Amino acid sequence: MEDLCRDRVVYALDTIGTAGRSVQTAPLTGESDFATWVGEVLNELGVDRVHLVGYSHGAWHAVLVALHAPERLASVTLIEPGGVFDKPSWRVLLKMVRAGMRRTDKNIRKLNDWLSPGYVIGDREFALVTEALNYRPGVGWARMLKDAEVQSISVPMLVISGAETVVSSPERVAARLADLVSEAEVEIYAGTGHGILGHIPDRVIPRLMKFVRNHDDAKRT
Repeated sequence: MEDLCRDRVVYALDTIGTAGRSVQTAPLTGESDFATWVGEVLNELGVDRVHLVGYSHGAWHAVLVALHAPERLASVTLIEPGGVFDKPSWRVLLKMVRAGMRRTDKNIRKLNDWLSPGYVIGDREFALVTEALNYRPGVGWARMLKDAEVQSISVPMLVISGAETVVSSPERVAARLADLVSEAEVEIYAGTGHGILGHIPDRVIPRLMKFVRNHDDAKRT
């Protein structure tokens, strides 16, 4: 966060429908509601256009804003967007479900080792993870976008993945985006998995900031 805030204002939104402090006052009735929610937040902040970054499941929410409210975005960055551009295998989903059903400290750490080889989460992160697992979100999981939806994304887009990730196939994602959105930028980092942002921030953050600066018409937000 310190690196992100060096030359701009950064807002970290507490997503509605998931564990956190946000208070949801109306039901989510469709995918476009995420774009409506982000628009309402930006209106209250007095911000017109922003660079939006989504990580993991947050990448799904970010791409929904790109689809339904592109006028509010100067760019969108999707970090480890599992299930958005290709489908995770049933093996992956089953393993996650099993870990969720048997939420011992040992099993959660074992799951993290599998998701993010080489990256050990700290005690504070671990406490947040275990607490969040007790929350039952009602927002649903990401779905794979149709070709026409991917082609309709009009804002500059950067997709960042770890080569060892299990939530998607970075190579298939890169090939699909090359076919459908030729101007989309894709970065795949060897030796890291789903926890890429915590594992190699010294490589991911500079790449993200370079992309943002190249599309910086959003009043440095």
